[in-house]
Amino acid sequence: MSLVEEPPQEFNEEYNEERTYHDREDEVNDKEAKDDEKKNRDSRSVEWKANKPRVRFHPESEEEQDSESRPPSSSTKNNNTIQQEETPLSNNEHTETNQKITMAMQSVMKKLGKELIRDRMRRKIDNDDPLDIESVKLAIEFFKREELDLEERKSNWITVEIVYQIHDLVIKTRILQQSGLVNIEKLKSVIGNRVKIGSTILNLLLAKSTSVTEPSSVEYNKFLVLCLTLTGDSVFSVLENALSLFCASGTVTVHHQSENDIVAIDEFMYCVKFLSDEEERCENRELSQELKMMYDELSDLSKMESFVTRGMVISSISWQSLLEMETKKVGS
Repeated sequence: MSLVEEPPQEFNEEYNEERTYHDREDEVNDKEAKDDEKKNRDSRSVEWKANKPRVRFHPESEEEQDSESRPPSSSTKNNNTIQQEETPLSNNEHTETNQKITMAMQSVMKKLGKELIRDRMRRKIDNDDPLDIESVKLAIEFFKREELDLEERKSNWITVEIVYQIHDLVIKTRILQQSGLVNIEKLKSVIGNRVKIGSTILNLLLAKSTSVTEPSSVEYNKFLVLCLTLTGDSVFSVLENALSLFCASGTVTVHHQSENDIVAIDEFMYCVKFLSDEEERCENRELSQELKMMYDELSDLSKMESFVTRGMVISSISWQSLLEMETKKVGS
């Protein structure tokens, strides 16, 4: 006989049923807990793999964070570019631009100087001798190449002052003095020896340049006088080289037009007419007639166009015929 009193059988059945129910409920809860834990682990694993921080219940914050992490769009860049372009240049930027232009011009002049020096050394020409027609042709071809490389020449690319420096630095004829003025006596002797025209043209050019108040006109007249010192034996070479270097200097440009450009063209036409009169006086009627025709065509062009370029002149019939005539004389 047991000392421990056993509970009634009915109680045991109820207890077992209740216990079984609770055990099942615990098992279900355990299973659900395990499932939840697995889901959490899986979701954390996915989140970790994607490496994307999530900000829940704050969609605005998430949008702000994404916008901060994203690079600026192309439209933003374009807007910034437009704003930059509309911003005027400061004084420092203007100075920097001018310095770049000056350095570029100096680089061009150094290249041309080297080519001229090599050419003169190859032909055994003394440094004190003035520029001859072959050197001038070489310089013109150089400017043509530079213009093709640049594709679109700017008006301030090569200036009259730089051409002066070529003459003074490379050729060293001392025609251009340190003060920037032309040595008239030296110039007269060079023109008298090199070009078969009287010194009247030089006196007229100098007188006309001193009577003009526009700085660009004065510089142009000095420049044209300088071109006369750089020429060969024929009047054609005077005009060809003067016009070529004149246009290459940027004084006349197809990009900008002004009253100064028109004045400079008038000055050049005046010189053509004077040369024609000089040739007629020297009874060189054939060349004089060609120069008169050239003057008439330049006059017509200047009425139709605000400016005359080197290409317009070279494409004219009179200029081409003059070129052919002079080429036959030179034999080249």
